[in-house]
Amino acid sequence: MLSAFQDAAKKFTNEEQGVLIPFYAFYDSVHEFLDGSIQRVITRAIDGANKGDGLEPFDVDVLKLLFLIRYTGDIPANVDNIATLMVSSINVDKLGLKTLIKDSLHRLISQNYVQKNADDYRFLTDDEQDINREIENTVLDEILVVEAIGKYIFGDIYEDQKYKYNNRYNFAFNSKIDEKGIGNQTAKIGIRFLTKASDDYDADEAALKMASADKNDLIIRLDGNSEYFEEMKQALKIERFDKTKKADKMPDAYNRIIIEKQEEAQVRRNRAKKMLEEEVTKARYYVNGERFESHGSNAKERINNAMKVLVEGVYNRLPYIVEFLENDDDIRKILQAKDEQLTLDGSSSDQNYLATQEIISFIELQNARHLQITMKNILDKFETEPYGWREIDIAGLVAGLFKKQQIRLLYKGSYLESTEKALVSYLRKKTEIENLVVKKRVGIDPQLIKVARDICKELFDTIDVPADEDGIVKKLLEKMQEKSLFIHEEYLSQYKGKNYPGKEIIEKGLSIFKELEKCKADNLTLLTKLKEEQKALLDWDEEMLSVQAFFKNQRPIFDKGLEIIAKIDDNSSYLQVKEFIDKTTQLREITDDPAPFNRIIEMPDLTSWLKERFETLLAEKKNSSEAKIVNDQIALQLSLNQYNLSDQRRIDYKKEIDDWYESKIEDLHISDNFIKLDAAITQSTTFREKIMEEIKKEIRPTGGGRVRENFCHQLNFNDFKVDEFDELRTAEDVEKYMNKLSTKLKGIINENKIIRFQ
Repeated sequence: MLSAFQDAAKKFTNEEQGVLIPFYAFYDSVHEFLDGSIQRVITRAIDGANKGDGLEPFDVDVLKLLFLIRYTGDIPANVDNIATLMVSSINVDKLGLKTLIKDSLHRLISQNYVQKNADDYRFLTDDEQDINREIENTVLDEILVVEAIGKYIFGDIYEDQKYKYNNRYNFAFNSKIDEKGIGNQTAKIGIRFLTKASDDYDADEAALKMASADKNDLIIRLDGNSEYFEEMKQALKIERFDKTKKADKMPDAYNRIIIEKQEEAQVRRNRAKKMLEEEVTKARYYVNGERFESHGSNAKERINNAMKVLVEGVYNRLPYIVEFLENDDDIRKILQAKDEQLTLDGSSSDQNYLATQEIISFIELQNARHLQITMKNILDKFETEPYGWREIDIAGLVAGLFKKQQIRLLYKGSYLESTEKALVSYLRKKTEIENLVVKKRVGIDPQLIKVARDICKELFDTIDVPADEDGIVKKLLEKMQEKSLFIHEEYLSQYKGKNYPGKEIIEKGLSIFKELEKCKADNLTLLTKLKEEQKALLDWDEEMLSVQAFFKNQRPIFDKGLEIIAKIDDNSSYLQVKEFIDKTTQLREITDDPAPFNRIIEMPDLTSWLKERFETLLAEKKNSSEAKIVNDQIALQLSLNQYNLSDQRRIDYKKEIDDWYESKIEDLHISDNFIKLDAAITQSTTFREKIMEEIKKEIRPTGGGRVRENFCHQLNFNDFKVDEFDELRTAEDVEKYMNKLSTKLKGIINENKIIRFQ
């Protein structure tokens, strides 16, 4: 080291007083002790300077100095330190010297003798020059540099996925760097950083202002003089070069250089990030068509301040909502609120009045264009610019309009009421909002409301009648349904199998109800139809009083009339007496009349007369029928003694004959049908003939093969006379007479005689 100082002093022995020995002068003293790879670098630089091949002699001195500084290790190789160590006189112009040094460093870097790393300059050995040369020749698309810068910006400097405007509003934004989008680009606003690689980087102020307004972007133009781009580019080149090399196949010296380069790449990345943070604070901001001076203590604060301006410009109607909802229960409270709490006038207490008016205006516009509006259309409209409202608040506004009866909601073809349990789901669920149709409610003439209220009071005796449109329609439909059900259960059910009057009256009212029910999908149509049917309904209500009175008081009278007519119809061919026919016709005119309520008073007399006459004729018919049947019974009883039957068979036949005729006569006594009385005679004849055939088959032959004939008694008129009965006046007289005659005739039989009729 002492020798090096001596050699340097000898070189400057002849210089004037005030000279200083620059640090590079010590190189020559140690030159011969240096590694060949270092000597070759210096020698090659000297040759290049002598030939004027891109270098100057001063550059060689700077290169020597950088070599000495590199291996000293304690002195940063920046321009200031280099200048200090290059001073050769106390009178030197240091500023001028720095300029010379900077120009020299630039030439040395271009010739690959020196590498710049931030503010430091590094002497390169032969191997390092080779590697640096390969790195510089590595092809790297600038879009990769832009993407890497974008990842740093949106991953570290401004990592938020949404901009938090306040505690209620978070806005998604598109992240862009130059022309490259990072992630999904579906938001309505965006942040776009411009680097010097962008096509729009050199655009003038007017173009950048216009671009910020057209795309709803916050444009942040980074300074082109900063070295962040080159630092990131150099780091990426080193990383790409490193991937192409197999370090395990290289010499140790080469591997050491690669490791140093890897560390250098990370240092450059970190330096680029720090530079970017500084650049964002110094960048030019463009928002809403204007240049904006953003303030803040750091990059993130400045971006957020600019984003606030962007949001308020793009979503300029965001402040229209003042009162916010938190959950579904808040919407239910709106739907369940009392009507008086929801009145809306020009100076409404509704804090969200402006937002409400925006929605109703949109609905009116779509309605005027004859376009169907769904809840999804409304959400799509008001979740985006210039509104940006939250989905739950929009649903609450629609619920409020529905409750105030300014709109109607239609779900899958059916109109909804505010009491519908699933209504909140229809307003909010993604799977339902397309099925919920929103319609502007057509203004209803107050006169139509009045008609509905009057009918509810007069027709249905309703005291508490709603005054609002939906309320009165709901009440009207409820009362019609109740009335229809009551009429079916109380009256129509009693017509089954009965020809009662008033059915046409009942059905007329029910028919009007049914027609009104068909109009329930539209309030205006329903109330208009109700006004058309008002007189008919009130007239029907008057007519129903007669029907109600009939079932309350007149039905028993009518039932008796129907009963006697039914008997007459069953026996009409036996009742062909003129007076009977006339009375029946009079009664039938009343029962066949659809509204005979004023004539039912005539029915008791007609019914009584017909019943008495019917019973008289029926009694006469019973007597004649019974007499014929009794004759058949007597004939059979006589036959039992006429033929030679065994005693047991005679007993069996007698019992069978007596039982059959006893039953048949009993049926005659209770029968009220003339046809059945005639049928009984026919049945008696058939039975008599049947028994006679059976008896003849069972008679036993006597001696000589002939049937024994008993002594015959010929009946004459006197035989039919019975003491005590000169004449018969009543059915009871007939029955007593027949009993006496039966005893008399049985006495003849008991004398073993056969009775024959002359």
